[in-house]
Amino acid sequence: MPTFDWEAAESTSKFSFKEMVQAASLFFFKTTASVPKVTPYLWAWGIGGVIGNLSIGTLIDRIGRPSWIIGGILALLALAMFSLPLVLGITFLAFLPFMVWGEMG
Repeated sequence: MPTFDWEAAESTSKFSFKEMVQAASLFFFKTTASVPKVTPYLWAWGIGGVIGNLSIGTLIDRIGRPSWIIGGILALLALAMFSLPLVLGITFLAFLPFMVWGEMG
């Protein structure tokens, strides 16, 4: 019977918290006049994370090739990261990279 790896879960949650802090710091380095509040973007990141966690098992079962899924996750994560500077000034578009980042992270 498989056992739950508590150390891996703890290190994953610490890494996830570090990602959230990095996301918040993006807004502080950018001019604060263009991004009035950080909280909605962090909510989008968190909602994306919940969606990603709930859907990854079904996706792995359906596709059956974890290496393809990891490649797709890395590609989408890179796309989200590189698109952030381009869309931070556009309020509604700025939510999408954060949701994708949350889903893929």
